[in-house]
Amino acid sequence: IADAEKMLHELDVPKWMVFTRDDNPGYVGYKDNADRMDGVSTLFPLFFLLVAGLVCLTTMMRMVEEQRGQIGIYKALGYSKVAVASKYFTYAMVASLLGSILGILLGHILIPKVIYNAFDMMYSLPPLLVSMPWSIASASAAVAIISTALVAVIACNKELVVQPANLMRPKAPKPGKRIFIENIA
Repeated sequence: IADAEKMLHELDVPKWMVFTRDDNPGYVGYKDNADRMDGVSTLFPLFFLLVAGLVCLTTMMRMVEEQRGQIGIYKALGYSKVAVASKYFTYAMVASLLGSILGILLGHILIPKVIYNAFDMMYSLPPLLVSMPWSIASASAAVAIISTALVAVIACNKELVVQPANLMRPKAPKPGKRIFIENIA
């Protein structure tokens, strides 16, 4: 017993080491991944809405421009501007409603499950509970529908102010510009 007491007195005073979650590399890695995912999830919908708006604008402008002759015939037959525009407006509304429903289903149900399963392979996570943020979903759908409606009105209004006879004729090509070398000669 005396030898053991002597060894006990010769031992250094132990140092306490207290670690927080921030000292755990697994926790820090998970937190960094979650922060990155939060940043992406904030910017991605805005970027996606902008791209969708540009695609809608291009599609509607092109569709109205390709059907100039039909619009001219409708106007010549006495259809009102509202009646002619309602065809394109209805097309835009159906497309934006279907796109909004599909986007809500993919963006709030399928994509989170795929991302969660990828994280579940790296970390031990509890089961995923998906809840639908109806306020965000309805706001994004409203923005998509309003922007699509606005684009449809703008695209149609541009052609509806033209006389029916001019609409039935092919659109005149844009005037050519001289290139630099032509100016020298």
